[in-house]
Amino acid sequence: KEELNFERKLYQIQAGYSGERKVDKYLEQIELPQTSIVLTDIHLALSPGHTFQIDTLILTEQSIIIFEIKNITGELYFETDPYQLRRKKANGEETIMDCPLTQLEVIQENLKIWLIKRGFRAEVYSKIILANKNGGVKTAPPNSPIIYLKRLAIFLRENERKPTIFSANHLTRLSQVIPHHRIE
Repeated sequence: KEELNFERKLYQIQAGYSGERKVDKYLEQIELPQTSIVLTDIHLALSPGHTFQIDTLILTEQSIIIFEIKNITGELYFETDPYQLRRKKANGEETIMDCPLTQLEVIQENLKIWLIKRGFRAEVYSKIILANKNGGVKTAPPNSPIIYLKRLAIFLRENERKPTIFSANHLTRLSQVIPHHRIE
């Protein structure tokens, strides 16, 4: 049984990494504004012993955007009482997982605090990116920050219409601060 759990965990890690690579490749193929900065697999510390991880962080002149990438197949039910993700596979097997919406909210708040501690005050936006076309959302709370990978370019173009809040120099400074605080 322990070996099965290890194999399942290894499969989940590989699937997660595969989803992150899909999004990375997609971001390389679309045209982002020239001043945009894409940072991946960021590990930051809020305090000693309290770290958090961001799959993809995009810095634009208009905003700071967190992408939490999920590479999940099956029917997806984002539930709120309690917050959890229920997945139903084609074979009928159901799995209950930690809710990505809660995960995203925690990461977003952590990043806001981390930025404030370093003198950056800005709104932080976030989205769950569903990287696997074989995953379908059946239920989710209204206005959930969930989008499919194919919609990512549209979301980023819509973001460009927001007012500018960062200069190119601010973005460069911010991108230099974040990798400097990475945990290797």
